[in-house]
Amino acid sequence: MKLRGAVSRRTAARLQHVASVKRGNGPRITHSMASSVSVVCQRRREVLAKAAAEPVASSESKSQVKSKPAFPFTRVIQQDDMKLGLLLNVIDQRIGGLLVMGDRGTGKSVVVRAVIDLLPEIEMAEGDAFNSSPTDARLMSKEVREAIERGEDIKTRKAKTPLVELPLGATEDRVCGTLDVEAALQLGSKAFSPGLLAKANRGILYIDEVNLLDDSLVDVVLDAAAGGVNTVEREGISITHPASFIMIGTGNPEEGELRPQLLDRFGLYVEISTVADPDLRLQLALNRTAYDLNPEAFYESAREEQEALKEKLLQAKKLVKEVTVDRDLRVKISTV
Repeated sequence: MKLRGAVSRRTAARLQHVASVKRGNGPRITHSMASSVSVVCQRRREVLAKAAAEPVASSESKSQVKSKPAFPFTRVIQQDDMKLGLLLNVIDQRIGGLLVMGDRGTGKSVVVRAVIDLLPEIEMAEGDAFNSSPTDARLMSKEVREAIERGEDIKTRKAKTPLVELPLGATEDRVCGTLDVEAALQLGSKAFSPGLLAKANRGILYIDEVNLLDDSLVDVVLDAAAGGVNTVEREGISITHPASFIMIGTGNPEEGELRPQLLDRFGLYVEISTVADPDLRLQLALNRTAYDLNPEAFYESAREEQEALKEKLLQAKKLVKEVTVDRDLRVKISTV
């Protein structure tokens, strides 16, 4: 109330001053005063012009800044079981994903984000929101498939394998996508806004703190992972798109129990612990410090190891279809 009263008094004083000037009772404006006002106005215009130009320059500079490289996968200390599980899923997606449980600070999210750098670029249809493959019909959206059936040439582009992180607070519409029913009824077109499952197609869907994920989202994600497609239905209108991805889940057992249906849906399960060896802990700290100080230089020091591992993965993906398993080993696996 005091602030409003003060503003009102100041406003009333200014109005009274303006009225007195209009009646000729106020102070007379001299030539020097007019010159000062002109200089102030000119200066104000210059400041505004400079301020208007600065955002453009800053946005251009941001576009030229390269993103920070991920922590090199080959420089992760220990956690061999987790790293092996990730590499096996990259080689053969049919394994069915990886679930990792471990205490806070064991590097779970670092390892997951690091593995994406080992994956090759994939070819996808240009302008398609579902990362559609130009050759595999199972990984195509309906629009791309129909365009190929009509004999149209599909423009393609190369892009990094997507890594999509599913936040705990995400809504079902954010995950599955939303359908504008009003636009569909009025315009006759399916106005669909793709969700995280569409963006994760042909990539990795990473769920941190998976044991804290809402039950409704758990069911949606698990169904999409099992079937390789996502279906969105609203008011009798249905849209289906490909959603084939490697599902990686991590969690801390101290923060919540793991639902039984989650454990059944992941192909591999790994438990990890904090590095206990003093020498390894020291090396871990040194690696992290070097990376934080200069990510580019640290990644460059591991480039040769990274490239060698990339080549091994490419060869393994080509050979995995030729691998045979003896019956005795199959029987042993079935007893685990």
